[in-house]
Order: sequence, then structure tokens, then C-alpha cells
Amino acid sequence: MSGQSIVVKRAVDDLGNFTALTPEVKERFLFELGKGDWPIYAAFRAGISPKSVKRWLDKGLETAAIEPYASFAADVIKCEAELAGKLIQVVMDDALGLAKVPDEGMRRPNADRAIWMLQSRFKNLWGKDGAPGAAVGIAEYAERQLNMIDESKREKAKRILAALPSDARAQARKDGFLL
Repeated sequence: MSGQSIVVKRAVDDLGNFTALTPEVKERFLFELGKGDWPIYAAFRAGISPKSVKRWLDKGLETAAIEPYASFAADVIKCEAELAGKLIQVVMDDALGLAKVPDEGMRRPNADRAIWMLQSRFKNLWGKDGAPGAAVGIAEYAERQLNMIDESKREKAKRILAALPSDARAQARKDGFLL
């Protein structure tokens, strides 16, 4: 193996920067995540660093997110939501007496295991004490990021806006910007 180099494919994002988030990497990660395991293990199985996944999600959840990060974050959230929906369906079918009894030799969906999975994987929504846990799913992480207001950025923006000439602010308001 010595003397051989590993070639890492790279793509270009909307700003012209190189990224390892290629369509193939994205599909490989979404396939692994769709199996239902925790995101960190899905990243490892897909051959991606969990830190890279977190960085791509951070970029994809920014207010002015660029591609390919915006679509990556949206697809990951959709994948997580589909998993939660499948688990909730098992619980609801069992609670309402709608769970079908399979033929002999087949296993029936287990509501207790589905509840455990929901409580473990989506702690801030399904945790026993309602307190957000350290191991949250990507959908919860995305919601937290979207709801988080960075006061330092807000103050910096206020200082920049205050430095603009009044006629520039008036023109921006006329063009539909909220200043």
C-alpha cells in the first residue's frame, strides 16, 4: 500500500470553494442514515468524518445557505423525519389496536422497541423527562440551529447598518430590505 495515494473527489460549492460533499458522498451518507442508525455511525459507515457532517449541516442551516450544503441539510432532515414517522406509526398502530398479527414465523413490529428508539434517538421530543439530551438526532439539531439567534452577529450587523449613509438606508428600504 505504500507509495499509493488516495484520491479524494471534490466538488465546488456555490462560492467556488472546494468541498468533499460530492453527490456520491451525500447519497452514501443518506443511504446509511436511512437504515435507522445514529448519524455518527451512519457517517462512519459511509466513510465520512462525523465532524464533516456537522460542518456541512452548519453551513446548510445558515440563513443564506449555499449549495450543496442547503440541499444536504434538507435531505438529512427529511431522512430523519421519515425514520421518526415509521417509528411513530408502529407505536400508534399498537396503541390503537391496528397492528397486524403476521403469519407464523414472521415478527410483528414491537411498539416497546419503537418507543425506546424514539426516546433514545429523539430525546428532546420523546425523552422521559423532556430535557434535551446530548445525543440528539439531526432534525433536532437543525431545529436548534434555526431557532438560535447569534447576538454577536446581530450587533455587528447593527453597527454596519448604522455606518451606512442615510440615503443608502432609504434606498434599501425602498428596494424591500428591512433595515
